[in-house]
Amino acid sequence: MTGKAQLRRVLALPGDTIYMRDYVLYVKPKDEDHYLSEYELAKKPYNLHIYSVPAEWDGMGACGDMNEMVLEKDFYFVLADNRIDGTDSRIWGPISADKIKGRALIEYFPFSKIRIF
Repeated sequence: MTGKAQLRRVLALPGDTIYMRDYVLYVKPKDEDHYLSEYELAKKPYNLHIYSVPAEWDGMGACGDMNEMVLEKDFYFVLADNRIDGTDSRIWGPISADKIKGRALIEYFPFSKIRIF
């Protein structure tokens, strides 16, 4: 992870089991029996920026498929909404709690799409 602050979506918490298929994260919360997609777990709807990439890009950059993993204590899995171009836990790995510095409260640009989180 770079030293520059970046806004990312926290999608999995310590103790959760996760895997990814076609750029969508599936999470089995700690002490639960079933996986849910990130959309089913989200408190508010959101859209991802996913488009087709050439087959020869497979294995370059952030991948769209990941094998199952369990997050360790005090580690979180974060993802960019732009799953093709974004850098996130798929590249950095899960991040420790001390790396999380804040929370988005308001989106003010573009002005036509101002919203409070």
